[in-house]
Amino acid sequence: MKSGIASIDLNGDKKAEYFRACTSIEGVHLTVWSGKPLTGKRIWHNYYYLGYDTEPTCKKKDYEGIDE
Repeated sequence: MKSGIASIDLNGDKKAEYFRACTSIEGVHLTVWSGKPLTGKRIWHNYYYLGYDTEPTCKKKDYEGIDE
C-alpha cells in the first residue's frame, strides 16, 4: 500500500487494479478500479449500509450508474 491506496494486479495483465472505500450519507461504497481511482474504469462496486449517518466522502464517479 502506498499513500493510502491499495493496489494489486488481479488479472495478470501487468497493470494494477486499485481499491477505494468512501462513505455516503448512511453507508460505505467499496470499489475496484482498472487504473487510478476516479479516473480509471470502475470494474467492481458494492455498498454496505451502516444504518447510521456518516460524513460523505464519495465523489459522483464512485457510485454513478449504480442502482442501490
